[in-house]
Amino acid sequence: MKRNNDLSEAQIDVLREVMNVGAGNAATSMSRLIDKKVEMQIPSVNMLPFEQVMDLFGGPDAPVAGMMVTVSGEVGGQVFFILNLDDAQTFLRKMTDQPFLRLQTGRMDELTQSALEEAGNMIISAYVAALSDFTGLSIRPSIPSVTIDMAGAMLSHGLIEVSPHTDFAIIMDTEISTSDVTNGMNGHFLFLPNPESFNQFIKSVGMTCNG
Repeated sequence: MKRNNDLSEAQIDVLREVMNVGAGNAATSMSRLIDKKVEMQIPSVNMLPFEQVMDLFGGPDAPVAGMMVTVSGEVGGQVFFILNLDDAQTFLRKMTDQPFLRLQTGRMDELTQSALEEAGNMIISAYVAALSDFTGLSIRPSIPSVTIDMAGAMLSHGLIEVSPHTDFAIIMDTEISTSDVTNGMNGHFLFLPNPESFNQFIKSVGMTCNG
């Protein structure tokens, strides 16, 4: 049986605040890494139907850079952090101090892969730790895998896995800015709990909100 939006407005508001804590921790780590002030915020948290998820990136054929971990423990599933290709390229140029670094779908040299993995590990681990602390549930992330591909190809496996049980994904928008860039970068954090974990996760959010 598929579910509709299971998060109340109160739960969404609390999740936004909790994820801003995780974003703040990730920004602190990134600031140390690139030796520039980094700020990250979560302006919105939503549950979107699968058919709208691809629209966040400009459609299934839009090129993106993504970092994905599998989470296990009391909540299992997949977590993605995705940037459009231009923003990812700007981000990696700062990380690597390589102003002419270029990203292309399907191609990634050792330096680019290493930088994406390091960034993914910092960002996703901070977010997952915030969720775990907030819900009181054990949520352990794997080593991140990274790829540069079309949005549809990157997300299809995760969406197909949970689609028999729900047609919504938890989406958290992310704004990233650094001290030397006027226009910030926009990323998206996607959380796809396994079907058997979904109710437990929602219940934990509800208990915290009601407590």
